[in-house]
Amino acid sequence: MERSFRSRLAPIFYIGVLVPAFGLMMVSFFMVEELGAWALLSVAALLVILFMILSRTKYLLTKDHLEIQFVFFKRKIAYERIKKVEFGDHLLFVGLKFATAWKQTIVLNYEGAWEMLISPVQPKKFIQELKQRVPELEIIEK
Repeated sequence: MERSFRSRLAPIFYIGVLVPAFGLMMVSFFMVEELGAWALLSVAALLVILFMILSRTKYLLTKDHLEIQFVFFKRKIAYERIKKVEFGDHLLFVGLKFATAWKQTIVLNYEGAWEMLISPVQPKKFIQELKQRVPELEIIEK
């Protein structure tokens, strides 16, 4: 049985990222006559960046692997490779996904990588579902 979880955004994200981005977009839009094509290009680039930022990450627990989907990127992690999860408060700062959450995030440790910080909407439920699929999973709460 597949189970799907979505990521969450922290309130500071809206103030710290969206408000300045919207302001830059508006300034660029009103300077079209002076800057010409560069203003339109910057507005288009900001819209693409905003779309990527607002696209929520989806965590899909399938029969044999965890699939993490973000816009058009996918990562599949076989359950046998997942060794440990740390549940607690962490600051997430990864590229365009700035500060998606800092309360109740999960650090996922698995073979072949250092670790991955994820922020499902229901972190405890996510860990319970993951534990059912990976019985030997070590869970550390901070």
